[in-house]
Amino acid sequence: KHDYIYNKASKSITLKENLIVIKYARLSPCSPFLICIAVDPSENITYLKLFSMHKENFIQSIDLSASYPQAIVTDITSVPYTESRNSSLDSDRKYKDELHHAEKLILDECFIVSLNYEISEFEDHDNILLYSIDEELGQITFQNSIRTDSSVTCLSNFINNTFIASGESIELFKINYSVKWNSFLIKLISNKLEMNGLIK
Repeated sequence: KHDYIYNKASKSITLKENLIVIKYARLSPCSPFLICIAVDPSENITYLKLFSMHKENFIQSIDLSASYPQAIVTDITSVPYTESRNSSLDSDRKYKDELHHAEKLILDECFIVSLNYEISEFEDHDNILLYSIDEELGQITFQNSIRTDSSVTCLSNFINNTFIASGESIELFKINYSVKWNSFLIKLISNKLEMNGLIK
């Protein structure tokens, strides 16, 4: 029994039980999964859900509100390793390719989520979360997180193993992965570019 209603005309997904999908992402155009952010307005709970295109159903649900009370999800995006074709950027040390081939492939299974704690009492919590998906098992796993000094409303994958977080400011981050330790590290690699307004 499906826990959603699929509208073919609008190509939208409406969850039953008063849940609303507000954002979604895919690891790649050929990925069999949709990563969805769903909210329950009546209970004020936010979920991270994994939708299987093959099974035509949600196969995993994570209660984000339990770990990040009152936080608002502002964006979600995949972070596949993207080769740079800009020689001037390649020569910059901050973009230096430090990953082996196997480590690059791991990034193709990852996505990031940004949170806003504007109405929360827990403003010191991390606001960028890194997850991976095991496509064979159909399972999301939390990997790491980081806290930025300013709020984040938009996430964009960039070259190699970097991504851009923007909102009150624009900052560049790098994701490193160690095969030996099977662990991820997110680190800031740029100065903060302050904005006059909030990027949406």
